[in-house]
Amino acid sequence: MSSWKRTRAVNNASARGPARQAVRVGPAPAAASVAASAPVAPIQARLTIARAARAAGVGVETIRFYERKGLIQQPARPAAGYRLYPESTVQRVRFLRHCQQLGFTLKEAAALADNFQCANAARQIATKIAELDRKIAALQALRRQLRNALRRQGVDACGVCETLRA
Repeated sequence: MSSWKRTRAVNNASARGPARQAVRVGPAPAAASVAASAPVAPIQARLTIARAARAAGVGVETIRFYERKGLIQQPARPAAGYRLYPESTVQRVRFLRHCQQLGFTLKEAAALADNFQCANAARQIATKIAELDRKIAALQALRRQLRNALRRQGVDACGVCETLRA
């Protein structure tokens, strides 16, 4: 009996207890050793759209939207039929989403991603801060106006509505 066909008990984590599985104990067959010596690409160097989306923390439709908008490149469809996305696409999608969470538009985020230099990023961030300051000032002015309207009318909600219509 060759060592390849020998079996040994292997603990199975299920409730059924130990199971017996065929396990290679001796040297591997010749075909397997030839395949092991050939250069092998990393298993997840390229991802399907679903896996790329999951890795980036977005939905598949987000990936497709970014492709339509030209924010990421759509990979060519190989003979197998599935487009495979490189890890760099996942990183770019994560970057774009993070920029959006920080208040940048997709256009601004893409500009940052395409020409990422510290000086450029600092200018964009300073511009975004100035824009946020303007929005905060406008919101604070609106809050003052609404508070004044509420004070003039007391708790009479109808009066507030009339003030808002004016």
